[in-house]
Formats: sequence, structure tokens, C-alpha cells
Amino acid sequence: MSDRQPLVVPKYLLTGVSGLLGLNLAKHLTAKGLPISGLSWRKEVRLERLEYCSCDLRNADRLRSLILGIRPDIVIHCAAATDVDWCETNPEAAWSINALPCAAVASAVNEIGGIFVLISTDSVFDGATGNYEENDVPRPLNAYAKSKLAAEQLVSRNAERWIIIRTNIYGWNGQQKNSLSEWILQELSAGRTITGFDDAVFAPLLAWDLGPLIEKMVARKVRGIYHAGASHSISKYDFARQLAAIYGLNERAISRGKLADAKFLAPRPLNTSLSSAKLQKELDLALPSIEDGLKRFHEQGMNGWARNLKELIL
Repeated sequence: MSDRQPLVVPKYLLTGVSGLLGLNLAKHLTAKGLPISGLSWRKEVRLERLEYCSCDLRNADRLRSLILGIRPDIVIHCAAATDVDWCETNPEAAWSINALPCAAVASAVNEIGGIFVLISTDSVFDGATGNYEENDVPRPLNAYAKSKLAAEQLVSRNAERWIIIRTNIYGWNGQQKNSLSEWILQELSAGRTITGFDDAVFAPLLAWDLGPLIEKMVARKVRGIYHAGASHSISKYDFARQLAAIYGLNERAISRGKLADAKFLAPRPLNTSLSSAKLQKELDLALPSIEDGLKRFHEQGMNGWARNLKELIL
């Protein structure tokens, strides 16, 4: 199917609109006056210019019916079960949430001639080398990552126009749970000590920064798999220290540790840093540095961003 002519005002549909990324994307897109529809299951979102619908992704008929009724130009599929240890103990449930809905979404998106944007993860790699490029072979280590790789495969095989974005995000959450950055602030602000893994390396991107990137990708009609991470990588130990420094918190309350010592239920990859060279070349821009992202995270925090997001969820 050939691409349709560019639309002056494209209509977006976000799945997982109440989640960390979904809510930040919804705020970004509605602020630009774009018509947005959002799906989530248990958490309703009240946001001006957002049409909200409740949907359990495991109900393929309802999911397909909603997409055909809304007729979006772009579907950004953010919804996922992201608790890695929960997925490890519930692999079939993780598969039913993270992978299988992609087939229903692809079918409906194809029928209306839209674009399927899947948000995937750096965890599809085994972490043995880091600085992964798009053509490196994924080797997922846990049930969560396996279900996300399966989602990628369903999209690439079934969708006619698709973009897969592998990333690792942090930011302010509208729900009553913490992203990595929020957990670090919570613990240090309470005077507690935490352990930062100096052997766990990633290239995290502020959730807010992903919105403009997706807009540009859609406008440039890019297709295929893209990595979207910070301009350089960092250990989780150093990430925590940089965040503490920006907030004026006690960096000495962060001790060095090794990922293996944490005794997580599910195995975790060590170095999942992504090379975003392909995306930067395609969009002719430089992705944000970790320092710039943390500064924006701090500015949002000082401006009551977290409180604002939480007020949008019922």
C-alpha cells in the first residue's frame, strides 16, 4: 500500500494512555492542538482535546472495533506490562498483553490505511556488548523482553506501514507508581540509602522528549526499526548520582553495587545502551544528552508536572 498524502492535522490514537509514556505523549500532542484518542483499561484519563475509551487489550474484537471507529492516522502502541519480575512469573499473561494485541492492531490499522508505531524496549538485547544498532540480533533474557520481541515480529510481519521504536524512558508518572528517576528521588528525599548498579549501563531518554521525535518520524515517513536513546550511555549508579546532584540531595547515600547482587527474579541484561545514529541521521538532529534530559526532568518537577499528571487520572 502506498503512503497517503500528508495530512494537515493527523489524528493520533495512543494505547496505554494512562501510563508513563502514554500520558506524556498525550500532553505533548494535545498541547499542539492535535486530535487525540486514548485507550487504557483501568485508569481513565481526563484531558482537554483527548477522547478517552476504556479497553482491555486482550479483547481483540473490541480493540479492533475501537480502532475502526476512531479511524486514526497514527496509532502509537505504548500499552504493555512492564513489571519484569511479574512477567517472569506470568509469562502467558505477559504474552497476551505485550505481544498478541499487536496482531489485532495491525489488522485494523491496515484496513484504515494508518501507521502503526510500536514502542519497544532496549531489553530485547542480552546486554553483552551495548551500543546496539538496529541490525544487531536481539537475544532477550527474560519473559518480558521475549514478549516485546514477539510484539516487534507481529508488527513487522502484519502491519503494512510501521515504525518500531526501541527505547528506555524515565520521567514523571501520572499513576501511583514510580519510574526509576522518581524512585531515586523518593528514597533520597526520605533520607534512605540506595544502591546504584555500576555495571548496568543504558541510554535513557526523558519520556517527554519522545513526543517530538515521533512527530518528526511520522512527518518524514520513516519506516522500520529505530533506536531512540540519549546521545551517550551511563551506568545506573552514575545516573542516580547525577540526578541527586541536580536536586541537591546526598550523593553519598548512593552506594555502588552489582546487578547480580540484587537477586532479581528475572535475569537482567547488563549493557542495553542503544546507538541512535540511524535516527539522528534520518531526522538530521542530535538526540538529547543525559544531562539535558535530567535538567528538563528537574524543571518539570519544580513546575509541578507530576502533580499535574496525577490530576488527569481518575
